Amino acid sequence: MQELLKRLTTTHYIKIERDSAVLQNRVKVDPLIKQLREAIFGEDGRNGGSGESRSRLPLSAPALDLYNAIEERVSEVWVQRFQRVPGIEHVEELLAEWAEGLEPITFVMHTVARYDRATKTVVSELTSTTVLAFLMQIEQDIVNLLERPTTQVPVTGPCPAVGCFATTITRDIDGELVTRPTLEFTREQRSGRTISVSCRTCEAEWDESRFREFAEALGRAERLR
Repeated sequence: MQELLKRLTTTHYIKIERDSAVLQNRVKVDPLIKQLREAIFGEDGRNGGSGESRSRLPLSAPALDLYNAIEERVSEVWVQRFQRVPGIEHVEELLAEWAEGLEPITFVMHTVARYDRATKTVVSELTSTTVLAFLMQIEQDIVNLLERPTTQVPVTGPCPAVGCFATTITRDIDGELVTRPTLEFTREQRSGRTISVSCRTCEAEWDESRFREFAEALGRAERLR
């Protein structure tokens, strides 16, 4: 578990193969959580700690969403263990502090959110998992996003999901006020094919089979504005 925690929270080395499995270089890389944070605004990241708050669009909305989700998960289990509100540390610092001294098989409780298509609402559920599984899920989520060959394209207009109608979403990430359209197309980078459209406010999602339904609902929502 310590190697997993190191990959998530500290600078570490990885092996890079060149031409063959025989030639390998060890390369120092940033913690995975820091890589995710930098994916939001680019390699220059944030000016965290300056106390200056500004509003700008992220380079990667999916990275922003995942970072928010991980931050919420880590803060939740950190509060359960230490019974106080965490400070302004980055997520990787809170995660390292929380995991220190815990056994891999220790059970923890945390909240997960999912979109219920039947009721068209976001449902929060409390789930139980081990410390090891908790860390492995965070690592897998980050790796999947950093390696996923898709891009997000903002869509102007109100979300047509029942009861939503949001047009933009603003979040505070380590002092950065990030505002962007709440609707986004997800497209494959290589083919350019649009595979889904989603709302980052209510988490409603329409796949390819429901694009006509989305377009009709969006038209109705636009007329009601």
